[in-house]
Amino acid sequence: MLFDLDQLADQSTRECDVCIVGSGAAGIAVAYALRGTGLRVLLLESGALPTEPRTQALYHTDFSAKIVKGANEGRFRTLGGSTTQWGGQALPLMPIDFAARSWIPNSGWPIDPAILESYYRRAEAFMLTDTNNYDTDPIGAFSITPPAISGSVAHYHFSKWSKRPNLRHTYLEMLSAPGPIDIVCHANLMQILLTPSHDRVHELVARSLTGHELRVRATHVVLAAGAIEIARLLLASNTQQRNGVGNDNDHVGRYFMDHPGGTLARVVPMQGLSSRESARAIDSVQHVFNTGYTHGIKYTPRLSAHPDLQRMHTILNASAFFSFQANPDSHFRKLRDAVSLFRYGKANLSTFGTIAQSMLKLPEIVRPVYAYSVKGRMWTPDPTMNLVVLTEQEPNPESRITLGASRDELGMPRSKINWVLTDLTRRTIQTFVGTLAEEFMRLKLCTIELDPRFQAGATNSHDNWRDAIEDQSHHMGTTRMSASPAQGVVDTHCRVHGIENLWVTSSSVFPTSGHSNPTLTLMALALRTADTIAARLGKSIGGA
Repeated sequence: MLFDLDQLADQSTRECDVCIVGSGAAGIAVAYALRGTGLRVLLLESGALPTEPRTQALYHTDFSAKIVKGANEGRFRTLGGSTTQWGGQALPLMPIDFAARSWIPNSGWPIDPAILESYYRRAEAFMLTDTNNYDTDPIGAFSITPPAISGSVAHYHFSKWSKRPNLRHTYLEMLSAPGPIDIVCHANLMQILLTPSHDRVHELVARSLTGHELRVRATHVVLAAGAIEIARLLLASNTQQRNGVGNDNDHVGRYFMDHPGGTLARVVPMQGLSSRESARAIDSVQHVFNTGYTHGIKYTPRLSAHPDLQRMHTILNASAFFSFQANPDSHFRKLRDAVSLFRYGKANLSTFGTIAQSMLKLPEIVRPVYAYSVKGRMWTPDPTMNLVVLTEQEPNPESRITLGASRDELGMPRSKINWVLTDLTRRTIQTFVGTLAEEFMRLKLCTIELDPRFQAGATNSHDNWRDAIEDQSHHMGTTRMSASPAQGVVDTHCRVHGIENLWVTSSSVFPTSGHSNPTLTLMALALRTADTIAARLGKSIGGA
């Protein structure tokens, strides 16, 4: 059932089998997996149904280096967490993303990626995507001939997007129905208190902004918040006895990662081609790299660095996709925007006029309408084209979350982020985009022009290449998975080393960030952890 801490008696106490902290992607996945086991599950969420400015302000973060924009703008303290705002993109990691690579210090996961295969399938079903793979199935569905890029340069594949990315809309009614799962809103976790032996969580202390307090005693505790918040909670807890929780070896908060990148290259027609040849070449690029839809699932074509390219040039993994922007003055753009106004109930009389004028320009309108309605493909007339590039980030212990000097409204120290980007990021972008540019030139398709700040010979004395980099709100690291406590915070089942009943289901456990959006992988890990906890409590989960 759904409760509000402000409506409960002050200084309430709850007991349960499993307490989950956070109702984002991982928290909902764990609760959903445990729903049929008969276990008593309590889910604590800082926010409620609407996003509230006071609650959201608890995420305000300080910085000691480059600003991580997504730390303040890409996290949401509300039921459903950041899934209430994201697009729902899914893409598993590559095998090389799990591998220890000699040229990348601190790389390597302590698990075989094959362990996650069945959990990836379950995570896809949970996200409401389809069972297609990420390369050959979409190629067949869209009748695409992949670009003839050298096999040792880049892998042509797709990410796919959830039909209903807002998991609150999909699962909240089910999870909040009368039964063994209780959800408490406005419950901000303040302290994780350990037993005197420090090997178990004894009690959790949560508090609302109005001062109501809830104490929870659980057989198992699952931290399902984001990488920044989990680091803050662990560092700020149990401080009278030790330097936080799970931090005996000073790893909590370290190895903070994102996917550095952004729109880093522009795409223009090749010189020396006739106008007809140039138009045909650009059409070829758009046919292979524009978005497609099949059975309501959106697919985005991507190029990711081949393992051979990574080894040859000792670079990080990287992924790129093309963006196709319509001219704001084009009739296609005006018609598309007008249709969007109708879809969201914001149309007016001028909207009808825009549609009427646009329909008079049928030659410009017919092809994209036909492409979408018949072929399931997006088509943008006379587009402005750019290349969006995202890279893996080197796992660096100096890139970290610490506790800042300022405090939030509840009195907790705010997170302070020191986001460190090494020159390996610059070299990866320069090498990957440069190699793609050579391939597209060889194929006589287009010219890819990398942002001059990354070009060979560019002056980087003031680190101006970092000014072109944006974070993607893909916060990872801070409680990295490791085989032993000396190298990380959680074990291979995401249990905090040395603490029998404390688990972390978050991209904070990623030892490396890989090339892809993290949510599908964190969901797979969360479902695996749910299986492990259920088994320890003598229960089994169907589909495991």
